[in-house]
Amino acid sequence: MNNNKQELLLLATQARTLGLMPLKDQSEGACLYIAFFLKFMLSSFQGKYEAHIRGGGNGDSGTIDVDGTMQGHYWVEVKDMATGESFIVDPTADQFGYDKVVIIPLRENDRYFPGSQTEIDNHVDDIRQDLTKTAQGLFLDEARNRLY
Repeated sequence: MNNNKQELLLLATQARTLGLMPLKDQSEGACLYIAFFLKFMLSSFQGKYEAHIRGGGNGDSGTIDVDGTMQGHYWVEVKDMATGESFIVDPTADQFGYDKVVIIPLRENDRYFPGSQTEIDNHVDDIRQDLTKTAQGLFLDEARNRLY
């Protein structure tokens, strides 16, 4: 495994751990949040990776589980800017019978099928707003506790 693929595996595992903290290690239904965390983490490597959240769930998009059934799902497509190689990075693949974290070269992909990017981007914006409100609430609660 090359160094960048090892780095992607480490980052995806860290994003998974962060996203699953409140969920007691149950990845089902957490894929968008964890994909969001992973994309955020990758953005700190300015110029090294280009990352996009992909997903789907309308019958012809999503991922194919180990039984061959299409399932709604989110993952991150990552381009290594140094090599030009792109990967599917799925930090919650265990929902569908695979390893916890899966990294597949995009050119070898046969089970991830992205749907409407506009729809996916809208879902990501909803998550961003939700997390921002939660963070603001936590900040205000902490400020109130310090004042009183």
